[in-house]
Amino acid sequence: MDTITTFYVGLHDRHGRALADAERDLVEAVLDSAYPDGWTSTIGTGRWHGAAEPTLIATVAHAADPAKVARVAEDARFVANQDAVLHTSVAATCGLATR
Repeated sequence: MDTITTFYVGLHDRHGRALADAERDLVEAVLDSAYPDGWTSTIGTGRWHGAAEPTLIATVAHAADPAKVARVAEDARFVANQDAVLHTSVAATCGLATR
């Protein structure tokens, strides 16, 4: 693991309607499928075109793969019916403490 990527997915669709639980589950399934070893999420508030909306902020430590990150962002954008999904990636030294 040498990269930390954070995805920002709005929880209102492109028409301003709040995503149903099943739609949010689809976004999470996209992340689960791409990063089965795990990821961390929190809900924050984002702004898009001047309007505030709840936002799923998902962070994952992984091997660098910009094409995969772009695919995951596009898949999340599609299932959440978003205009865009922001993603940021930074190089990092990651460790994992396990038993």
